[in-house]
Amino acid sequence: MTEALEPHRAGKVRVKAVAGAPRAPQLPEVPTLREQGVAVDASAWFAMYGPGALPPAQARRISLAVQTALKEPVTARWQYRLGGAAEEPINSRRRGSTTPGLPPEHPTLPSLLQGAGDRTALIGKWHLGYPPAFGPLKSGYDSFFGPISGGVDYFTHCVSRGSHDLWLGEAEHAQPCCLTDLITDRAVAWLGEVADAADAADAANTADTADTADTAAAAATARENAAPFFLRLHYTAHPTGPGKPATTRRWRRR
Repeated sequence: MTEALEPHRAGKVRVKAVAGAPRAPQLPEVPTLREQGVAVDASAWFAMYGPGALPPAQARRISLAVQTALKEPVTARWQYRLGGAAEEPINSRRRGSTTPGLPPEHPTLPSLLQGAGDRTALIGKWHLGYPPAFGPLKSGYDSFFGPISGGVDYFTHCVSRGSHDLWLGEAEHAQPCCLTDLITDRAVAWLGEVADAADAADAANTADTADTADTAAAAATARENAAPFFLRLHYTAHPTGPGKPATTRRWRRR
C-alpha cells in the first residue's frame, strides 16, 4: 500500500480496489473488492509472477504445485506453526544451531517441483536456518547462492556481528563485488545454463540416436538436463522511496 500511494496521487497509476474489509484510511476514495462484488476480505496477500512469455504448460505446473501445497494439511498452515518462523529472520546468532529453521522434511513449493522433475535454484537471501541442519539444498533447491542470514553488507558480505555470510551451496564463498550485482550475474548465468541445456536437448532430438548406445545415453542426459526449471530470486536491496535523499546520496558515494 505504501509504495502505491505516491504514484496513485500523482496520477501515474490507478488503485482500483483494496482487499481489506474496510476502506484504507490512506485511500478513502478507493472502494473495497467486496463493494465491487468480489467476496474477498484480506489484509495481506501473496502472488507469484512470471514473464509474459511463460509457456502455459509451465504455468500450469507451478499452479498445480501451489494448489497441491495449499490442499495438504502439512503445508497449508500458518508459518508460525513451523519452528523458527515466529523468530524470522533467523540471523547469524543462530549459526550452528539445530533450532530454529525450516525443517528439511517439510514439503515446499520447490521440493514439490523438484519431485516432479524440475530444475530448481535459489539465488539470494535465505534466512531460514543454517547448514548443516537447515538450508536451501535440504528444502527442494538443487543449487543456492547468497547469504544465509537476511541482511549482510553489500560489499563485505558480512553480517552486523562481523562474520562473513555469502554461500555457494552449503560452503562459504568469497567473491568481491556488490551483492546486488553478484546475485544478478549468478541468476543470468544459471538461466544461461538452462538455455544451453535446452539447445542441447533440441540437438539430441534431431540426432540419430540409433547409432550407438553412447549416443543414446548422451541424448537422454541432454533431455534430462533440459527439464522445466524454477528459479527463485531474492534480492537483499530495498528501493529507496521518496523522502530519503540522504540514503540515495550515501549509496551514490559507494
